Amino acid sequence: MKSTLALASLGATALGQQQFFNPHSAHATVNGFGAIQVKEDGVDKTLYLTPACSTSGGKIDCAENKRATLSATPSLDPEGFYKPHLVGGSVEYDVDLSQMECGCVAALYTVTLPAVGGDGKPVNTDGYYYCDANDITGAWCPEFDIMEANKYSWRTTPHSCDGNGPTYWNCDRGGQQATDLQQKGVLGPGKNIDTNRPIHVKIEFATTSYTLTVSQGDHQDVSHVDNGYLNGLSGPLDGNMAFVVSSWRSDDGISWLQHGACGGTCTNNPSLAFSNLEFHTGGHGPTPGPTPGPTPSGNWSYGDACGSKADDYCDGSCDCRWSWPQSGSWSDPNAACRCKPHSTRLN
Repeated sequence: MKSTLALASLGATALGQQQFFNPHSAHATVNGFGAIQVKEDGVDKTLYLTPACSTSGGKIDCAENKRATLSATPSLDPEGFYKPHLVGGSVEYDVDLSQMECGCVAALYTVTLPAVGGDGKPVNTDGYYYCDANDITGAWCPEFDIMEANKYSWRTTPHSCDGNGPTYWNCDRGGQQATDLQQKGVLGPGKNIDTNRPIHVKIEFATTSYTLTVSQGDHQDVSHVDNGYLNGLSGPLDGNMAFVVSSWRSDDGISWLQHGACGGTCTNNPSLAFSNLEFHTGGHGPTPGPTPGPTPSGNWSYGDACGSKADDYCDGSCDCRWSWPQSGSWSDPNAACRCKPHSTRLN
């Protein structure tokens, strides 16, 4: 499995003889988590990618048989995954499927992480508390496949489960109420939505429905699905599902996806590129970031400018910089974005 997501990324800087990393700029890594800049309700937001994949040069690289999850914190805290309220909201992104040949599968989906056992406690199934509707790590949970696709095919598929959470069982492995753009005849090489070029995707969520809009230039296809089946996912979607990205290969023809539209297996080590990832929450306001609370006492060292003037402790109008205690380092637990006083020198 190999995937490369070209999201707006964040990185590293050298100041004089001192080298440090700022998770609000390019190539940054905190505890092995790559920092990523996205938008939430029109505001820049810093998320992190679990260490199974890495960020480099504005991209996220996932090796074969790897997947990565977006996290609100650079840690393996089972409650730290990024889980915005999606009912009444939407997700948008651009994706380049041009290298995803027959047998390759690019995926962007949500699952109700963390996996939870029968005692109601998180279960660290694979090192990242993973679960899905096919029980591949021994834990069931609802799944919403926003995209499983390659150059020739595309499916959007909800999967509900028995149970009301946080414990689930007996999920619908195949899913229902799927949108299949290959069978609609609108997507593929040279078609109205030409997969040889990047395309724009927007999915909107409601309590009993979803609307998928795939567009490219003047061409647009809208699929609206409204059915009682989706009631089983309204609870999970409302602030309980994390986002997972992966790229994998299949040697069995994946007829459920490709419907004979192409032949062969995925052997070209493809590059999968996502960009301009944006979340619109469903009337709940932006997902909380670090809680300001009392600022720890002490003097601060200041580094690069943060992604926006409203990150972490900044008030939206100041010179917002990555900062850490002068007695510590850039990765200190108290490191965060703060307003840099005009009289403070860059250390």
